[in-house]
Amino acid sequence: MKNNFILMLFVFALTACGQTNSPAIVLQQDQSTATSVPTPQPASTLPVTTTIASNTDWMNTVSVDGDFYVRGNPKATIRVIDYSDFICPTCRAFTLRVEPQLLTNYVAKGLVSFAFSPVLDFGTPSLVASEAAECAGQQNPVAFWKMHDLLYQHQGQISTPNPDLMVQLAKEIGLDDAVLKNCLADPAVAAKVERMGKARNDLGIRARPSFSINGKIFQGSLSYLNFSQILDGLLKK
Repeated sequence: MKNNFILMLFVFALTACGQTNSPAIVLQQDQSTATSVPTPQPASTLPVTTTIASNTDWMNTVSVDGDFYVRGNPKATIRVIDYSDFICPTCRAFTLRVEPQLLTNYVAKGLVSFAFSPVLDFGTPSLVASEAAECAGQQNPVAFWKMHDLLYQHQGQISTPNPDLMVQLAKEIGLDDAVLKNCLADPAVAAKVERMGKARNDLGIRARPSFSINGKIFQGSLSYLNFSQILDGLLKK
């Protein structure tokens, strides 16, 4: 009788241990699975500061939002608008020295989107250059930014209005030069550029370049360090 009782206790102990250890093994398997094969989520539920696909080329992703050709992740939580003049030397320095770092470290990673708004402080040369960028964008939104870069690279040549040079630059980036030439003569293009220039004045922006970062205006050029501190602070919120 006594032996039977001891045997029953032994069996009961084994059963109890099995009930305790089994769930722990299952939980570990679940955790491992969740780490290696994440459960897919609808894009709308993903954090907007996360690159939706690791192979997305945000540098060559351009969406049209109102008057703007927006470069980068359209769902990024931070929108930078660069108020610059294609004829302005300080604007050129920012575009060639600081902007590439911002594009590499923020835009390319899907964290920030970047837009451009023309400033027309140098009169007709500013207007013609801005029209050329707009006409490039009308053919292909990505081409807006290609023309934007070329205009700053050739700033010394565009300080005098030169529509023929604009057509030549269009050829360099694979655009239809005849279409661009006709576009430059379209009054609607000039009207759009002038409207955007007026919007900048209405905001009280006077310095070149200036920036809107999520709606907050920063007058005057910013160093990469200044910019990164502002962007990093917003990303932590």
